[in-house]
Amino acid sequence: MAYRVNPNRSTPWNNLPELPIDPGLYQSVVIYEQLGNAKAALGRLQGRSIVIPNQGLLINSISLQEAKASSAG
Repeated sequence: MAYRVNPNRSTPWNNLPELPIDPGLYQSVVIYEQLGNAKAALGRLQGRSIVIPNQGLLINSISLQEAKASSAG
């Protein structure tokens, strides 16, 4: 997949909102609920990571899965 190059660097080209971003785009109940779920999941992972003898294996497997997924599509 080829990415477009914007020859005029002074104008946006990819439909990103202007800065500063309107808080209405990211401050919502749905986003805060998902943030709470993510924090809880990270807390569970942190609690369970103590029993993993080599935590580097977990990190490496995640990056390998990401590489495999990105090369497949």
